[in-house]
Amino acid sequence: MRAGRQDPGDPPSTALERLAFRVYSACVRLTYPAGFRARFGDEMIAWFLRELRATRRTGSGVTTYLAWALVDALRTGTAIRWRRVRRVRTFTESIRQDIRGSLRTVRRHPLLVGALVLTLALPMAVNTAVLGVVDAALLRPLPYPDPETLVAVWVQQPGAGTERARLAGPELSFFWDEARSFDAVGGIWSRYGTLGGVPGPEHVDIGYVTAGFFQALGVAPQLGRVVGAQDDVEGAGRTILLSHHLWVSRYGADPAVVGRRVDFNGAPVTVIGVLPRDFLVALPREARLASGIDAYLPWGGGYADMPIAWRLFATVGRLAPGATVEQAQEEMAGLAPELLRRYPDYGDAGLRISADPLHAEVTAPLRPGLLTLMASAVILLLMAGTNASALLLARTLRRDTEFAIRTALGAGRGRLVRQITVEHVVLFLLAGGAGMILAPTALRWFRGLVPEGMRFIHEPALDLRILSVTFVAVLGLGILFGILPALGLGRRPGSIRAGRLSEGRRARALRGGLLSLEVALSIVLLVGSGLLLRSFIVLRATDPGFRAEGVLTARLSLPSARFSYAEPQRISGFYEELLRRLEGSPAITHAALTEQLPLVAGSNDAEPYAWEGPEGETSWGETVAHTRPVSRRYFETVGAELLEGRWFDERDDLDGELAVIVDDRLATRAWPGRSAVGSRIKIPLFLHEETVPAWARIVGVVRHVQLTPLAERGPAQVWLHHLQSPRRSSSLVVRGRADAESLAAVVRRTVTDLDPDRPVFEVEPMSAFVERSLAPTRFLMGLTGAFALLTLCLAAVGLYALLSQAIAGSRREIGIRLALGAPRRHVAGGLLRWILGHVGLGTLAGGLVALLIAGALESLLVGISPRDPATVLGAVGLTGVMALSGTVGPLLQAVRTDPARVLDDS
Repeated sequence: MRAGRQDPGDPPSTALERLAFRVYSACVRLTYPAGFRARFGDEMIAWFLRELRATRRTGSGVTTYLAWALVDALRTGTAIRWRRVRRVRTFTESIRQDIRGSLRTVRRHPLLVGALVLTLALPMAVNTAVLGVVDAALLRPLPYPDPETLVAVWVQQPGAGTERARLAGPELSFFWDEARSFDAVGGIWSRYGTLGGVPGPEHVDIGYVTAGFFQALGVAPQLGRVVGAQDDVEGAGRTILLSHHLWVSRYGADPAVVGRRVDFNGAPVTVIGVLPRDFLVALPREARLASGIDAYLPWGGGYADMPIAWRLFATVGRLAPGATVEQAQEEMAGLAPELLRRYPDYGDAGLRISADPLHAEVTAPLRPGLLTLMASAVILLLMAGTNASALLLARTLRRDTEFAIRTALGAGRGRLVRQITVEHVVLFLLAGGAGMILAPTALRWFRGLVPEGMRFIHEPALDLRILSVTFVAVLGLGILFGILPALGLGRRPGSIRAGRLSEGRRARALRGGLLSLEVALSIVLLVGSGLLLRSFIVLRATDPGFRAEGVLTARLSLPSARFSYAEPQRISGFYEELLRRLEGSPAITHAALTEQLPLVAGSNDAEPYAWEGPEGETSWGETVAHTRPVSRRYFETVGAELLEGRWFDERDDLDGELAVIVDDRLATRAWPGRSAVGSRIKIPLFLHEETVPAWARIVGVVRHVQLTPLAERGPAQVWLHHLQSPRRSSSLVVRGRADAESLAAVVRRTVTDLDPDRPVFEVEPMSAFVERSLAPTRFLMGLTGAFALLTLCLAAVGLYALLSQAIAGSRREIGIRLALGAPRRHVAGGLLRWILGHVGLGTLAGGLVALLIAGALESLLVGISPRDPATVLGAVGLTGVMALSGTVGPLLQAVRTDPARVLDDS
């Protein structure tokens, strides 16, 4: 009870009064609704006490009065509650009647329902499928225990322009020992190798891991154990951990494989365990890992003695209990100065270590594209909803006789608005149900279109969460676009035939608003798809610095047991003999070797360098470049362009002076305005199992060869002869007169003749690298373009329907004006001004929205501004042409109106 509303007088003084007061107060609380008690409870209590005292003064029975008051309170409170229940029941029954009426409408007007389903079902199915893809790629957690505690660790060197680089061994060892914000820190580096023995040699992708890697991810093996600290030390026995699919495919899911010794790269290793079926390495794209790792080997210790230039390890950490990402970042920032002091190889480039949430890092490359795709699908759905609303508006305004009768029977405007809204929501839900039925087919179609480069952590699927979100979205759209036609009714529904010349201001304004909305949505989506299309054209026209046509690539790896880095001549001798035999084949004109194929390197997968300039030697580590060994005829094989100097030749062997070829970007930066040939450059040279800074002589300058994906601007490049820095794992590139299949057969046969135990893998044309580099942009551009085209078609149909309905609604007014002598051009001019006004309003709104949100596309664009004037003007022009072309038919319909027929119909 709230005190203070009315003074009850003196408080109860006798025991009888206090008892009566408590009983009556309890009865009021139990009987009357809370809202009623809040308003009148104090007054009732005050009244009860006054009457109780008056009863005592007159000598009447207090007990009788109390019984009467309690019965009265019970009867009145129950009546009040029952009236409320009846009102709720009445409202519920009214809604039921509206739903039953809607279902009768479905049965009586199948064409209307069919038109709505055709308009809405496909956009709803597309939105559901896209939501399933977005959920799988961006929203679901990583498949590890407590994934929110996982972070990705990166190195940044602002002075060298390096961001998000992998860690070198010393950095990983240092943070492993010093960082207190982590429970575990581990790194992985992928390479390829060969499993020998029965049933024969097999290429496998290998992940070399540190002891803390599986601990950080929280992985438990299916059999045996994972790589641990006892495996990751120098001198430990060589062990291997199998993936589930390799265990099944090569070893027949034999549990006895644990403990068995198998041949890897010509040396025995012991199988220590098998990973679970569902395990995968979900790390960011910058980790540069193989897409499907078959087995895992421990690195074998010695991290502190590795060169800083070897940035190999994609690193993941698990936060300690109670630690936050911010605390980890603060701690690592404090440890960076000590690393700079210990290792002079950093030079003046500085050092920063970042620790970012792993989920955000893994999903970052996919997020802009998929959110753009989701926005495009939503715009398509809004356009479909607008068309559906226009269709329902026309039907609503044709029901004026029905509404006049219902108004005469006592129905108010609010009751009619609710009835119409419920009917339209039911129709939207039916269309949404059809969309959900089509959604699995749309999702399968999307999955088939997703390019190889857009790898998702989870398989896209439709579950109860996705369908629930779709249902809520359909319900919201039904309410939004269902209530709009109801708002088109005038203040007096059903009065259209009662002397009104046209449908009224509300209906006319609503049609104008829908027209403007359709134009605005069209422009927004056309601007986005136009920007992506122009970016794709620019990307397609980008000169990669090589000619991929007619070139075949293949990968090859030599076993460490037979080809030790301590004997570099043995490695280079094998590859030189292989190249000699390949070039001796009639089908092959050029054959060469490279460590790094084009378009697959990472921008941060680079090494430091220094050079001698006019003012002396620059600081080591001031900037970085891709440093890659190639064979003598590599540049001629891939069609690179020599700008000055010479190619590699016989002089550039292991006994000669270290010679390099640099690209034009490095030459321009280091020696602007003069020739780089003959100058010296310091690079990290790997030879005899060591990496040391070494001075090399520049013998040529080549046009930049795109090693990173086409959309990225990679660092400068330094090329050295593979004879002066041999690598066991290399890629073959051959150019020949035959087709790719014939060239592949020649390569495999030649390698087998030279070494029967060497499998050749990933044999494919170099043009496939170009297509894969373009695939994500083509996928996004194609889908948004398809959505834009479909939206434009819906807009054209919707605009024509809206204008035709507007003309039909004003037919009587037009007929009377023509009968009174108004020139037809004046009638047409008035309608055209109305159309142009709303088209202009939609164009202005759509253009402003497109400019505001275009910045979100910046990370997806190459070579053009997100606010490119030509694209915006093109979208506006195309929408304007579409809108104006849609006005021709309705305007001709208006000016050809026969006044006599209109007046006769009236």
